[in-house]
Amino acid sequence: MLIRLRAYTAFLMSITLFSYSEFALIVAAAWADSGLIPSTVLPIIAVAVTLSFVISAPLNRFAHELYERYEGFLGRLERTDRHPDEQPLTLGGAHVLVIGMGRIGTAVFDSLTEDGEKVVGIDADPGKLESHRQAGRRVVFADAEDPGFWNHLRFGRLEAVVLTMPEPESQCWATHRLRDRGFEGVIAVSTRSRHTVTRVKEAGADLIYDAHDAAGLGLGKAVLTCLGDERLDNPEPR
Repeated sequence: MLIRLRAYTAFLMSITLFSYSEFALIVAAAWADSGLIPSTVLPIIAVAVTLSFVISAPLNRFAHELYERYEGFLGRLERTDRHPDEQPLTLGGAHVLVIGMGRIGTAVFDSLTEDGEKVVGIDADPGKLESHRQAGRRVVFADAEDPGFWNHLRFGRLEAVVLTMPEPESQCWATHRLRDRGFEGVIAVSTRSRHTVTRVKEAGADLIYDAHDAAGLGLGKAVLTCLGDERLDNPEPR
């Protein structure tokens, strides 16, 4: 919080740094061999390191749920001046949001743009943003795993969201958040595993596509087909 990080970022960093490093055992063993510390201290350090991993494992597993529970309290600890990694709150006039601007996400973005759709992309890797902007793509920094991002996001004219993050947990999390926030548009997910299909369908996804099919071009066309059907059923001025 003192370095202007968002509450969510600071919370995740704290959980990640909660456990002791296993290198402490290596250093302690070396010190014990050289007589710098009594050999009886080594088992105590080993137990402390082990316990820290035992405690931190469930904390990392349920990090999102824990943050949601204490978000109100943690949010009050944030500084009023924001860190440069402030999340975007609106998507402008975009009709399609692509989350995860890697190889697949970029192919989907370009495919939809070529077909005349207004697309915006987000990615949690600041290193990717500049190259996308130089290529003329509208891509902004955001972390789709941050509950605060979803809580403050305004859907505007958004009709479809394409999830191309590689982690199944992130895809399910984002799908749940979209539906919980009342998003009724198309949710498309690119998956690398058949085991993910059932989970994202149960979370509320409309379209699940093989991430390796035509490097994302097929997913872009499938999203367009879904949008076409939605617009025929619910015609609105664009």
